[in-house]
Amino acid sequence: MVSIIMPVYNMADYLDRAVDSVISQTYADWELIAIDDGSSDDSGKKLDDWASRDARIRVFHTENGGLSAARNVGLKNMSGEFVQFLDSDDWFAPTLLEEAVSAIKGPDVDMVIFDAYYEGMGVSFHEQSPVSAGIYDSRVILRLLAYPTIPPYAWNKFCRSSLYRDVFFPEGEKWEDVGTTFYPVFRARKIAVLDKPLYYYRQRTDSITKKSAEDNSIYKWRFIQYRKRYEFLKQHIPEIADAAKTSLVNCGIRYYTYCDSPETRREVHRYLCSKDFTHGITDKKLSVILAGFVLFPFAVAWYIKVRRSKQKSCDKREA
Repeated sequence: MVSIIMPVYNMADYLDRAVDSVISQTYADWELIAIDDGSSDDSGKKLDDWASRDARIRVFHTENGGLSAARNVGLKNMSGEFVQFLDSDDWFAPTLLEEAVSAIKGPDVDMVIFDAYYEGMGVSFHEQSPVSAGIYDSRVILRLLAYPTIPPYAWNKFCRSSLYRDVFFPEGEKWEDVGTTFYPVFRARKIAVLDKPLYYYRQRTDSITKKSAEDNSIYKWRFIQYRKRYEFLKQHIPEIADAAKTSLVNCGIRYYTYCDSPETRREVHRYLCSKDFTHGITDKKLSVILAGFVLFPFAVAWYIKVRRSKQKSCDKREA
């Protein structure tokens, strides 16, 4: 059986499509664990209605704790051999579970990664994996995830439930996938990559990702999660840790640039000045920027802000 974990918070307008995409799966052995995360709209009632019509749907009503807390409720209550995540404003391709279960039956395969199709905000496109279809050692995928070449989303990584044993999403934090998905990838033996868009991701102007990009908090959360990933790799797989440095340094410098707290800026600067980052960064341009940041952090921050301001001006003129 496949346990599908779906957190829900005020998504009444999108729930029918999400749930219907699960019920319409060509693979029927699944349970949908829907977590109503303290919704104030009709989401909870809709979920209860769905559950009354299909015994495979289990609904948990909780106080609002955020996406991570809701997912953790699902992880603690799942009973399937496999686990798949679904955000409540997204939906599955009809054959997602069937194709994922078929692929995971390969020798020593513990996880399946697939493509996504993005829709909304005036665009529609297939985000193709930079990795060819095939079966890979988990260390290969982990390195690509750390660089990052492969995106860290939890919802495009179908896997054995055992990979999430004692692994939970960080509650009260954002960009939680970055700081979590490398654990099950690390535990996997082999990983199958499918070059098919089996998941449909809805882009919304009021999404958490969009809001955090607009208020610059995206750099804070990325830095926190990238740092977790780097520290884990440095301890457990040092030969892969260098691959995680580029994204960590790049985001750390931007976090410093847009952070209002002098104490936090000093801490970020001190961290990036450590000997860990004097080597292993393959991006030569970033290496030069880091060298300048170590000596003249305020100047580098000013340079980044000026460049961003000019880019925004150019974008407005083109629009």
